[in-house]
Amino acid sequence: MRINKTDVIREQKSFCMQLAGLWNLQLPEGEEAKEVARLLGLLAENVLLNGVINWHCSKPLIAWDIAQWWLKAQGLAVKLYGTAGADAVTEVRNDLADRMVVDQFAIVSEANDN
Repeated sequence: MRINKTDVIREQKSFCMQLAGLWNLQLPEGEEAKEVARLLGLLAENVLLNGVINWHCSKPLIAWDIAQWWLKAQGLAVKLYGTAGADAVTEVRNDLADRMVVDQFAIVSEANDN
């Protein structure tokens, strides 16, 4: 189910701000890494569920105003959290790419069946 685009953008900004302020919490390293990955995952999930505006291209067409926060968050994660941030970015980015391929295949296949 899609939600209001304005609400998604607001949520993306919020996740990005939480990511930027996470280091202030001074969490133990393992907990911090999990939280970085969790926030990146939420941003990526919004791109997948609410940012794709056309699945019927060679690569899904994604709304910039939703995707830009995911892109900013990746840079923040690496800048603020070093190797742990880079590892989380790689993991979440790969998961998002895999899920997009699967979802695009399913959506295009379903459209072709109808």
